[in-house]
Amino acid sequence: MARKIVLVHGYSAESAAETDAAIQEIYNRLPDLIQDLTGAEVIDVDYSRWISLDDGVTLDDVSRAMQQELEQFHPHLLETPFDIVAHSTGGPVVRNWIRRYYPEGGCPAERILYLAPAMWGSGLAHIGKTLIARFIKALAGKEPGKKVLNALELGSSWTIQMQLEFDAMVKRLGRSKMPMEFVLIGSQPPDLYYLSPIRYPREEGSDGTVRASGANPNFIHLKIHHKFDESTTDPEELHRKADMGFDSDPTPPVILPLDLPDDYDPVTARSHLVRKVPFAIVPNMWHSGFFNIARGDNPACDQLMISALNCTRTEYGSKYSEFAQATNQTRRGVRNAQRHWFYVFKKVWRQDQHTPYCQLIFRIFDQHAQPHRKYSIYFQPIASTGDDVTIGDLFRDSHGNKANDNTITFYLRLKEWKTERTGWTDHLGNLKGAVLEIDAREAGSRLETSSKS
Repeated sequence: MARKIVLVHGYSAESAAETDAAIQEIYNRLPDLIQDLTGAEVIDVDYSRWISLDDGVTLDDVSRAMQQELEQFHPHLLETPFDIVAHSTGGPVVRNWIRRYYPEGGCPAERILYLAPAMWGSGLAHIGKTLIARFIKALAGKEPGKKVLNALELGSSWTIQMQLEFDAMVKRLGRSKMPMEFVLIGSQPPDLYYLSPIRYPREEGSDGTVRASGANPNFIHLKIHHKFDESTTDPEELHRKADMGFDSDPTPPVILPLDLPDDYDPVTARSHLVRKVPFAIVPNMWHSGFFNIARGDNPACDQLMISALNCTRTEYGSKYSEFAQATNQTRRGVRNAQRHWFYVFKKVWRQDQHTPYCQLIFRIFDQHAQPHRKYSIYFQPIASTGDDVTIGDLFRDSHGNKANDNTITFYLRLKEWKTERTGWTDHLGNLKGAVLEIDAREAGSRLETSSKS
């Protein structure tokens, strides 16, 4: 019996009908490519037959629609192992499907290959909720899917909670009882995107829709809370506790490690210590490019797809290194790339497109674990000479989540392209440290508290 590979599509990729031809319009050449590479039977899942994209639909609804599609049209898949290839929003949909329907293990998916998954959302999500976007959708007789876009907005509480719960499942059940996951993404948007007045389609370190760092399921979660007696109400005492500083110890892998005083309690969860999900940036690829690739057009991508979809349990532990080397090879391939001109007024450096970035997300809660919306975050550089890298050199974007206004996402450039001879300069590695200060106050109150690191 031929192995089975299920394709799961992303946001708003719906067919107008339930015919094979209509579903083929969603995936384009991707099914043929996968079949050529693996010899497997490729099954196109179209969960829009169960659910249409409107403002009342949530990503939980979409995951449930995926389960309904499998139960009614492909029940045999749930009885034997199969593989999944998921694109874009299909990434969080599949992870949520596992979390919702297989919390104790037993997921029939053996391997999952994510192509440009929006694991931590997309900068375009909040753009999709604007009046202009709603008007364009209305012309087509559709709604933009407000609740789905809320979950896909940068810093979404739904997304963060889903990832934390999925990570907890891995720790509780163990690697062997979870599907083997792999991630591929490009970092080279089409040249036309650089004419966009919106920054996100032309953003460095992204594929024009999803940031490479936003597709990476490997993350560090650090929770810090104050351990003072809740009965303490003396303002001077509260200020004294809040102003107690702590020094940073630049020991990897934590980005800003903390040495906390006794009245602070850190709780850390580092997913990459549980298992590292193989993650690679492939050359000459943008967000929808995976739908249009044909065998031979992108051999580096083809080879990684074969490696992922043919991986065994005993090989999985070595795949993280293999995929990391592929990312390094992609960056080596653009070191000598020439400046690319778009018409006569826009230039694009291929090296900048592949510059490493990361996302730093803050969520502020009060002592009752309720979202705290009145806050400020300051990054103070440590005194340095004029040639030293400071924390301010890393920041390229910030986004306060519109639906969860206790959350903000910062976009940090970790390296900077200099010249062909010197390559990328490591800003994060040369950073001497920083002081983080978070000020929070109760609405309508003059009392303010802060914590520093």
